Amino acid sequence: MKIGIDLDGVVFDSEKDFRIYSELYDMIELNQNSKLNEKELAFQNRFNWSEEESMRFFNKYHKEIMEESNYMPGAKMILNKLKEEGHELIIITARGGYDKNVISLTEERLKKDNMNIFDKYYFDIKDK
Repeated sequence: MKIGIDLDGVVFDSEKDFRIYSELYDMIELNQNSKLNEKELAFQNRFNWSEEESMRFFNKYHKEIMEESNYMPGAKMILNKLKEEGHELIIITARGGYDKNVISLTEERLKKDNMNIFDKYYFDIKDK
């Protein structure tokens, strides 16, 4: 069976790191507390930031977050089990949509972690 898998929030717990980094950015770098909605996961909707402040945050921290994010609990075990059972594992992700370097960073990280078990990769690449 072919199985499409997203990375952020499924394989990597990057959403938690985005929350932490964005709160620190808001309080320390912007010197404010502009949180609009505590329950909102997307930093773009969680804070009352201008478009410029959001882009500055993303450009400054997204690579670091992608490198540091832990695997979701059980993700490695389940993915390896699916692969052992003969399933075709396909990554379908928006990583790379803003920065093409994130693609190689992600592939290198999966290889380093012995998680180069995926058969195909589909990254969202947009020319900006």
